[in-house]
Amino acid sequence: MRNLILGAEFMMSHMVHFYALAALDYVMGPPMAPWTPYFDAPTSAEPLVAYTYPDTYQSPNAHRYYHPVLRPGFPTSTYTSAGLVIGQLIQPSAGDDTTNIVIPGYDFASAASAAGLTIDGSSNYSSAAATNPVEEVNQQWSIWSRVIKDYVDALQVRRRILEAGGMLCGGLPMFRGLVAGGVTYNPTSSDISTFSSVLQEYTEFTSGRYIPLTEIVAAIYNEYDNTNNYGSGYGAGCGNLLAWGAFNNPCATPSTTGWGMPNSLNKRLFARGYYLSSTNTIYYQDDGKVDPGISGTSNTAGVVEYINSSWYADVPGAEHPRHPFDGYTDPSYTSYSGSPKYSWAKAPRLMINGSPTVMEVGPLARMWVSQYYNSGAPYAHTPHAYLKAYTLTSASNDLTSVPLAATHIYLVLHNQDKPSATPGFSAMDRHRARAQEALKVASAAAIWLDQLSSVLAQPAYTTPTFGTSTSGFGSHEAPRGALAHYLVTDAGGNIQNYQCVVPSTWNDSPADAASQPGPIEQAILSNNLKIKGYAGKAFDDQNRLVPVEVLRVVHSFDPCIACTVHVVTKKEKEDRECGGSKRGKVCREGVKLR
Repeated sequence: MRNLILGAEFMMSHMVHFYALAALDYVMGPPMAPWTPYFDAPTSAEPLVAYTYPDTYQSPNAHRYYHPVLRPGFPTSTYTSAGLVIGQLIQPSAGDDTTNIVIPGYDFASAASAAGLTIDGSSNYSSAAATNPVEEVNQQWSIWSRVIKDYVDALQVRRRILEAGGMLCGGLPMFRGLVAGGVTYNPTSSDISTFSSVLQEYTEFTSGRYIPLTEIVAAIYNEYDNTNNYGSGYGAGCGNLLAWGAFNNPCATPSTTGWGMPNSLNKRLFARGYYLSSTNTIYYQDDGKVDPGISGTSNTAGVVEYINSSWYADVPGAEHPRHPFDGYTDPSYTSYSGSPKYSWAKAPRLMINGSPTVMEVGPLARMWVSQYYNSGAPYAHTPHAYLKAYTLTSASNDLTSVPLAATHIYLVLHNQDKPSATPGFSAMDRHRARAQEALKVASAAAIWLDQLSSVLAQPAYTTPTFGTSTSGFGSHEAPRGALAHYLVTDAGGNIQNYQCVVPSTWNDSPADAASQPGPIEQAILSNNLKIKGYAGKAFDDQNRLVPVEVLRVVHSFDPCIACTVHVVTKKEKEDRECGGSKRGKVCREGVKLR
């Protein structure tokens, strides 16, 4: 049950990130709701109209941060190689469900009406080129329009998988059904059947459209791919990866290989450990190399937090860095200009042999540490289920359709064949690893459903017992990465300290005492990322440069600033008694009673 609930959250989150949060860094939306406003949103003096091609969208100085292939109005006469034309797609026969004219879940009729267009509701369209974005989307005429359809379909798929998970816990993503001792709901066979049906839909979409599209986007924006994969390595980052592990394997025994991992790692679908780029080695918890509960700076690895660059105060005699068991969170804003402090995020580091080490967390870290996505497991360029292109036969000059994969696009755009690719570190590697992890979780969820069906009669909850005058921690994986909560109680069972070190705090962290930037900072600075700064009509109507290159790198981490900062308010109520202790500093990241 826990695996299925958390798995639904993973599957939903990954799909939302790629299609709804990162897509507009690479794919231009049509000039209509829900895609407006976008970088070049029409102003009040420039209302929504039926834009014509090619001038508005294809002129050299407009929207240049988008590749022409992923802008509306992509011309059919451009980018031809080896008999392949990737500008215009094959028109389907009537009733072809791979290119349904009316995109499910979104009514283009009202937007078209506002633009002065008439939308035919039938599925019989001519093969003539569309003359405006609305017509192009409805006719599914181009690669760009199919990607827009992908986006809308993805929103439906993610909604359904979230609803399936919500059946088991009362609602996602803010669920309350996972509690100490088990879960709060006994599922039925009907629940399992419904979840299974939705899971099949999700799996088909992920394998046939989500994963191939990440590879296609990487082929188009190849500079954001790793250097071993013909890219410039934009967004490579620190190269060190940390994972606390997730999804217990209920069938694991010391003699089994569990999920295909080495014998010592069969306890979880995703292993607990870390990868060091300096040694090109993965170290696992089973080797005693990493444990979030180990305090101090000894030769064993432990977590500490720095505040050298953060707006928090030290207590005299108890300065940072500190392990979360002994941590405190005392907001103390100074200034930004001329100050070494510049962030509300703390800087967590993994102490390895006495040295603070910057660690990236997230899907790439989990997939790499678990050996599902690394140099020993190259990925394949899978054709996209809905993307097809013309191919010309030299004998008859006939047009036939071929499934469009990243290899085709890369060959046409870059004049170089790339039959396979090597995983590495880059912005695109994060997107691919996230998509492949979504499929990995979906495949495991099918097994968990089968296992759950055989234990429906067993109780879902067992009352737990808790000690006093103790400290403890819980470490797990959220969709964004490694998550750990630390708790200290007194003899009466009262909470004396509660600290959280969450995924985005790792990734968004500022520089530490050794002047080591955090993972995202290093990713922006790595591999000579160039800000092209194409102006066009800027988002503020002042023609300022749009640093979309930086956005692409930052968004690949799926950061959450609200999760990073944690501070809600600062309250000092030294004269107020609370459970025998005075209430001190209170914030979301930590509660320190002293």
